[in-house]
Amino acid sequence: MQIAEEKSVPVYKDPVLVEMLSHLNVGEEIPPELYNIIAEVLTFVYSLDKETRDK
Repeated sequence: MQIAEEKSVPVYKDPVLVEMLSHLNVGEEIPPELYNIIAEVLTFVYSLDKETRDK
């Protein structure tokens, strides 16, 4: 996290999401109850992508 901040890398912080995802195995489907949170993360990523393309 420190290196990301030093390099101005955008970070999406959501401790609840981290906790919930930590219980899943790699390749396991994301449970429906996390869909809204994952949608927020994707919105964050897409907005960053758009900002980068617009520069």
